[in-house]
Amino acid sequence: MAVLDFDTAIHAVEEGFRQYGMGLVQSPPWREVCFAGKGIPHGAAPGILQAMAYLEREKVAAVKHFYSFPGSKTVTLRLIDAEAGKTLAVMEAKYESWMRTGAAGAVGAKYLARESSSRAGIIGTGTQARSQIQFLARVRPLKELYAYSVDPLTKRREFAREMERELEIGVELVASAQEVVEKVDVLVTATPSTKPIVRGNWIKRGLHITSMGADDPLKVELAESALTKADKLVIDCEKALETAQLRIPLSAGALKPDDIHGSIGEVVAGKKPGRENDEEITIFHSTGMTVQDVPIALAVYRKAREKGIGHELCEALRMLEESI
Repeated sequence: MAVLDFDTAIHAVEEGFRQYGMGLVQSPPWREVCFAGKGIPHGAAPGILQAMAYLEREKVAAVKHFYSFPGSKTVTLRLIDAEAGKTLAVMEAKYESWMRTGAAGAVGAKYLARESSSRAGIIGTGTQARSQIQFLARVRPLKELYAYSVDPLTKRREFAREMERELEIGVELVASAQEVVEKVDVLVTATPSTKPIVRGNWIKRGLHITSMGADDPLKVELAESALTKADKLVIDCEKALETAQLRIPLSAGALKPDDIHGSIGEVVAGKKPGRENDEEITIFHSTGMTVQDVPIALAVYRKAREKGIGHELCEALRMLEESI
């Protein structure tokens, strides 16, 4: 928190999305190797993932690695001055990853949820569910939170106590996903589900949904009937089209390419409108992009230099770079 707070993360991710929407970013799809086989959802088994992005305006890039082994998960990020060809910083990025994903949900809600949204719902009560609600509270005036998950009751109660304490709002654990959807103004799904959870006939006018968990070719959180009910269906990038959540209804013809309103970057950049009235049903399908990481890492680097936090890269690393 000394160099990265909620507002800094939101501002950085919003700017990253804006530049992506303006065509000023290179952010190729991530590459992943799963040690347990090919047919396992992202994050569910040991493996290695590599992601990268380049901001053309700032002339900085980031290369990020996720290492997942039994009992151990490590995330590292290397921030690079692309003009000088030098490494600016190497940082442990597990906390940064948690922050950038929460910030993405907040940016989606800022542009797509009703400004008066005070009743939030969360499906999922894990680590990312916490991030989503904490960030959502920075952009919307939350007063009530309804939560549902398949986690053990002790874990759900711990989540509720933590959110009540940190956000000073009422939290109610409900008995079904349907009950959450029907009670709220803004809904976040943060699960590893491979089967649809949210149904279209549960959705009322004015609802905004942020789907964070459907981030690979096997995962689905929103049923086809929920997707087709949206007035505006917004994605973060083309990778979203490869997820089961969108790929299957697009292949079947239930969704058409024109049903995708655009990317969140286009909305932030003003190329496509966000929410235009209180009756619209909006959906933001976020799979995660490395463009979220680069502006956050740059902000962390600058603030760390300003505060004298961290250690200068060793001369051996500089010599190694120069020899390559």
